[in-house]
Amino acid sequence: MERYLEFSTPIGRLCLIADQGEIIRIASLNGSFRPDPAQLSEDDHTDCSSEDNRNNPECALLVDAKEQILEYLDGKRKFFTFPIHEDGTPFAIDVKEAAKTVPYGQTITYEQLAKNAGHPGAYRAAARVMSTNKFPLVIPCHRILPKDKPVEQSRYSFCDGAATRKYLLDLEQKNSQ
Repeated sequence: MERYLEFSTPIGRLCLIADQGEIIRIASLNGSFRPDPAQLSEDDHTDCSSEDNRNNPECALLVDAKEQILEYLDGKRKFFTFPIHEDGTPFAIDVKEAAKTVPYGQTITYEQLAKNAGHPGAYRAAARVMSTNKFPLVIPCHRILPKDKPVEQSRYSFCDGAATRKYLLDLEQKNSQ
């Protein structure tokens, strides 16, 4: 049974979704994603913001993930410890694993990401993987940039796009010293 938790952050409202002891998605409610309660029966999902659900282990996981995200956005955390459910092709997994190695406060290009993932030359495919990242912040796609565009002009699929990417990079630069 999926459980979810919505909350406000400096980058907008987020929704965390968990199932079977793992976070399965971090979504921005500013963008196109909206959990569709009409597609789920009451037995299929639980809103963990209710006090009645706080003793549920997956709700506890969601609350912990929320706290970690808020600490990160407050400049007090540089990495996350909650479990995420990663899936995808072997190529996508390679790319996501390579993205997780980009240090806090630093950036690389999609070309370098593809090379680090063991797939030199596949930078467009690596960019596609990052554009569908279900775990922004945890898999830090905001640290991966096109080589020919400034941050303000680069596309970013989370929250408010390039403005969010710039906010996150500025936050990390300020707190990495």
